[in-house]
Parts: sequence; structure tokens; C-alpha cells
Amino acid sequence: MAKINGGATLWARQTIDSDIFYNKPDKWFKIWFYLINEVNHKDNKQFNRGSCFMKYEWIMQKTKANKNEIDHCIRWLKSATMIATRKATRGFIIKVLNYNGYQRLENYKSDTKSDIKSDLKAKQKRNKSDTIIQECKNDKNERKEKEIKEVRNQVSASLEKKPANDIEFDQELLSWHGIDEDLIDDWVKRFPTIEVGVELIKIRGHFKDNPGKEGGIKNFAIYINDWLERAVKYKIANESE
Repeated sequence: MAKINGGATLWARQTIDSDIFYNKPDKWFKIWFYLINEVNHKDNKQFNRGSCFMKYEWIMQKTKANKNEIDHCIRWLKSATMIATRKATRGFIIKVLNYNGYQRLENYKSDTKSDIKSDLKAKQKRNKSDTIIQECKNDKNERKEKEIKEVRNQVSASLEKKPANDIEFDQELLSWHGIDEDLIDDWVKRFPTIEVGVELIKIRGHFKDNPGKEGGIKNFAIYINDWLERAVKYKIANESE
């Protein structure tokens, strides 16, 4: 088969279970699909990988969505921490968050026979050296715990300088306010082993299922940091089992 022009983008199979595919208006996913395919797949002089300059007119032309549909979709994508935007002359700059994670083939698991066979061999090998592996895991956990404490101290020091109302949560719209691109990037750097965007969606779901819970939170920045820290510990605990 001849090479296909234009390259390709990756889409996880779990996309069909995502909120935007399953629960939102049809045009919203069409808009999302268009944005994913338009952002840079590699860095250039103007924009980094996962970012690009965009106009409402271009989206309207390609998706047949009207301005109101696009505006609501963009606002929701931002509140769901799937994108970040910045105003620009005659348009806006868009950045797809976690683009690198979803556009790397090695990040996807496969259920092929060869993979299953390899997994079985790996398990048999692990069973023969349980003691050694457990010691390695304990050492790894100790290093991780030390890293978490160091991050905790750094984050606590930086958060003390931020006003308590920098970040807000709108219970009626189930959306975040005050979480900008720089803050997302900061969390991603501090907690590289977890998907920050996914965790923020989980927090939103927690507030949705427990209305009024968010009202007792004085500083959302600290609350989110603590949540992310627990997510890291939870992942470590699961990997150690």
C-alpha cells in the first residue's frame, strides 16, 4: 500500500467512552477532532508540539458548527482541562494538554497474543525472584516517598504565596476558574507519573457527586495539590502489589 500523505494522529479506543464523545453534542466531538489534528505534531519556531494558532472561522468552515456551538465547546474543553487558550491578534493560541501522552504509541497497551505470552513469561520470572523484586520495590517506594516529600515542601512554599481565591469551582457549571496553562504545566512537571488532566476531571466528578463539598475548601490550590499527591501514592501502592 502506498504511503498516506499528511501523517496521522492517535486516538485511544477508550475515546468512545469519554464525556465529549458519549454525553456532549455531536458537533463538539467534531470540533475536538479538528483541533487535535490541527495542532503541531512537532515543535517549530512559532509553536510547540500540541499547540497552534486558531480562528473561529477556520473551525466553522471545517466542522460546519456555528460560533455559539464552538464557543460552548471551547469553554467546556477548558473547564475539563483538555485545552488551554490564549488570546492573539485576529484569533487565539490553543494548547492541547497531555498531547504528548496521547500521541505516543508506546503509551498504549496491546492485547495481542505475543504480548500476552510475554506477560506470562514475565510473571513466571517474577515468581522465581520474589524476594529480590520486593526489595527493589521497597527501595523504589522509599525513593518515591522521599521525592514526594521534597515536592510537597516545594509546593507548600509556593502555594503559601498565592491568595486562597486564585482558583474557584463553579458547582452550577461544574467548571474550574483560575486554572491557567502555566499552572497546568507546573503540576505536570511536579507530578509526571500521573495524568493531571484526568485527576482534575475526577475532582470535578467528586464535587458533582457531593454537592456542597467544595464550599468548605478555603484554598483549592492546596486541595488539588493534596489530591495529586494522593494519586501518586495510590499509583505507587498499586505498582507495588
